[in-house]
Amino acid sequence: MAKMSITVDKTGLDKKIRKLKQLLKGAEGKKIFDKLAKMAADLIFKRTKSGYGVDNDDTDQPHKIRLKPLSNAYVKLRSKRKPTGSFAGAKKSNLTYTGQMLDNLISRGFKGGFEVQVKNSSRPDSSATNQEIAGYQREQGRMFLALTGKEQRILFREYEKMVRELARKILR
Repeated sequence: MAKMSITVDKTGLDKKIRKLKQLLKGAEGKKIFDKLAKMAADLIFKRTKSGYGVDNDDTDQPHKIRLKPLSNAYVKLRSKRKPTGSFAGAKKSNLTYTGQMLDNLISRGFKGGFEVQVKNSSRPDSSATNQEIAGYQREQGRMFLALTGKEQRILFREYEKMVRELARKILR
């Protein structure tokens, strides 16, 4: 049986692949990571206000768990003071007593990634900053500032979708 070989001119495809890589390293890539950062902050916000955190924010793929319950003394204090956060309740452990800390989640994309953190801003109800409150919550076992494995997969699928759309534009 005779072997057949087909030669394909791939220089055009190579140029388009290089262009895609350049776009992902440049402003277009930053736009994609900005969008992913906003999505990540939103996922963290929604999970936390629903009363869930993560089991360990030092691992690659933490698991979603209920936030540690409030102490009886703190529930009594909250009952007297009436929480002001839009998703707060006297007995509800969802880090939204005033809503300030979660409302101060900031996100930013950069070349090759993104970050989400609590803005280090002052609070009218306390001398502590929002970042200090977040650190205190972590020390108390109420970890929330991380993405669960499921949330990471959601973001990865979104990233793939955005890159595919960008590739389609280039390959046309």
